[in-house]
Amino acid sequence: MSVQLAVPFGRARAEAVARLSDSVEAFARALESMSETPLTGGAWGPREMLCHIVFWHETYLRVAHAMNAGQDPMPLVGTFPEFNRRSVIELGRVPAAVLVARLRRAQRRFAVELLAMNPHSRITLKLGARGRGPLEFALKTEAHIRGHLDEVRRYRRRLLGSGDASVDDQT
Repeated sequence: MSVQLAVPFGRARAEAVARLSDSVEAFARALESMSETPLTGGAWGPREMLCHIVFWHETYLRVAHAMNAGQDPMPLVGTFPEFNRRSVIELGRVPAAVLVARLRRAQRRFAVELLAMNPHSRITLKLGARGRGPLEFALKTEAHIRGHLDEVRRYRRRLLGSGDASVDDQT
């Protein structure tokens, strides 16, 4: 590939990673602005979403780092719903402030790994899943985070509508 062709691809990836970082930060701020919400015990509320996103972000980081280091990233074995349940079981008792700090740390490190990754690499999270290149992975992950951010905002609006004065809708 010529340098002229590589530059737009590198720029697109850098822009996608920057948008991902912005969405992660917006999600973190949204959770920080809420009082500590408990696990719902069923339906996914903000607490479950935070556990889920931290679990996956730390997984993304582990896989990307292993790939960049030339090691086997050892994809997970199981189904996405199993991992999502596992995320809540493993992280549900961790204070939200600690999870938000872990999310920010994972995103900072994941951004570095994504930017360093060979554009022909394919990130595969679990056995049987389709691998995605770093640009596509950043775009899909950003859309995923943004979707959960929208859910958190809707949840917060419902709380405000019910008269919960401890919730501030500033994101």
